[in-house]
Amino acid sequence: MFEELIGKRSNPIHTIDEAAEKAGLPGMIAHGMWTMGNIGNLFTPYVGEGFIEKFSVRFAGMVFPGDRLTLSATMKEAQGAQQTYEAVAANQDGAKVIKGEIVWRLYGE
Repeated sequence: MFEELIGKRSNPIHTIDEAAEKAGLPGMIAHGMWTMGNIGNLFTPYVGEGFIEKFSVRFAGMVFPGDRLTLSATMKEAQGAQQTYEAVAANQDGAKVIKGEIVWRLYGE
């Protein structure tokens, strides 16, 4: 039933250890878009002040179940209503698993 519901839209390396191992991984890995989405959540408390205009990342490593991630966004530049941030997700060993850039635009400026 589960496979009928999911069909070919899901990559089993994100849900089944055996499938990940067959693909040469030590076990299943988190989906990169999940990690990316969590970086975007850093800006959620400020949604009344602005919005993410551009969000680009490079997936630099894998995230495994049980990993602890540290998410950060550091402002690189501000020009008028536009602020540019360097975004990083690092695992418990300090390895960067995502590096990217977020452009934040303030409302009304």
